[in-house]
Amino acid sequence: FVQAYSNLGYLELVEGHSEAALKLYNSGLKLDPDNEALLLNLAGYYLFMKDKTKANYYLQRVLKLNKNNTKANQILKQMQTVI
Repeated sequence: FVQAYSNLGYLELVEGHSEAALKLYNSGLKLDPDNEALLLNLAGYYLFMKDKTKANYYLQRVLKLNKNNTKANQILKQMQTVI
């Protein structure tokens, strides 16, 4: 079920429904607060919303679970190179 919330949240975000996306992501977090894919989507959501602090928070959570998560490491590296 968590993956469904993550996927639906992404679709809502792509369609421009950011509030609906956040609600779906948060519903998924209640079921599995350590789901890496969902945490990555939340980081992406906050990057889309131009909130680097919250994006960083979710990326760090991913890396606490899996320090070798390629996507999280790539996004963090990109965030550091963008001024």
